[in-house]
Amino acid sequence: MYFLRLSYISLFSFFIFLSCASNPYYNWDIIGYTAAAYSYEGVTGPQMSREAFLDLRGTVPKTRMAELTTGSSYREIVAQEPGALEQQLPFYSIRVVYVGLTWGLGNIVGSFSRATILVSAAAAASIVFMFGLHFLRYQSKLVFVLAPPLIAFTGARSLGTLSTADGVAALGAIGLLLAVMNKRWWTSFVLLAAMPFFRTDFLLLSIVCGAYILLKEKKVQVLAPVLLSIISYFAINFYFHNYGYLTVFNFTLISSANPYPASMPISTDWIDYLKAYYHGSGRLVFSTGFYLLAFSGALVAILNYSTYRSREAESLPEATMQIGRGGLSDMYLISSLFVFFHFLLFPAAAWRNYFVAVWVALAVVLKILDISLGGRRLIARPVSR
Repeated sequence: MYFLRLSYISLFSFFIFLSCASNPYYNWDIIGYTAAAYSYEGVTGPQMSREAFLDLRGTVPKTRMAELTTGSSYREIVAQEPGALEQQLPFYSIRVVYVGLTWGLGNIVGSFSRATILVSAAAAASIVFMFGLHFLRYQSKLVFVLAPPLIAFTGARSLGTLSTADGVAALGAIGLLLAVMNKRWWTSFVLLAAMPFFRTDFLLLSIVCGAYILLKEKKVQVLAPVLLSIISYFAINFYFHNYGYLTVFNFTLISSANPYPASMPISTDWIDYLKAYYHGSGRLVFSTGFYLLAFSGALVAILNYSTYRSREAESLPEATMQIGRGGLSDMYLISSLFVFFHFLLFPAAAWRNYFVAVWVALAVVLKILDISLGGRRLIARPVSR
């Protein structure tokens, strides 16, 4: 049975890889990440622009390439002015793991733009496979069969079709959460320190996970990798000449896309910032992902209350212990806090940054379904007086 389940996970993950690699979206970011890979080779200025767009034209269909380079003054200037393309690089070069993998694979397949697609597809397949290994523990055959497709089609596959660092970053975040949940501390510490190399804003996840390990598990050693992650965050931003927080905030959430962000004006009108939070809140709250987080949170709260009442109960079911006292419950808390603090600092409400929390919430729901289908009891019976 174990071999059959493992084969199913492997084949389905491979299917997701093929599906993503053969149907890429060719999103705008493919230009930035391709150029960033060339910058990793030391190519700059007009030569970088020339080689990057020559590479892109060999990968992206003509009609789609025309859409990426025309239709707005921003796209046209970035496509035509090497200086404008170079000023976009700090947004992309700081995704060290993704650009590094793109650079390495690109040298093998002969195209950095094609490599962005393959790396994203491999990340999506790896996400499904990693969660599949977690679902091996589930007893219900129905839940086990449904779980990988649900993970795939609640975000993993969409990340796999995009040339962005989000899929690789999500994979690193999942690895960290699973390592913490299974108390594999050395793996946890390495991933904690490495999070900013996946995405600099994932420093928040390092800090939240570090606080959890310190406060609940009493592992003082976690302070070292957390400190390393903070140092790495500043070092990456300094090395790649990344723009400041206010520039990124204004570029993304207030002003229209600027081909020359290094000299773009910063808004001093507090109404602009309130509008960004207002519109971001609407996108966040009125979304399927938010409803799943809320529903899963309610279930976790109920089970944690049952755990609390167990002090005066005959027995607490082992099934409840798997969720309500550590395990998935804590992973839900960590991922939800990450969503909260991330939105508080940057209210873009882009769910591709929050898919990890959605998948943890989904895992909670699937675990409860698995327990229920197995006929096991979730809530402890009160002691009869």
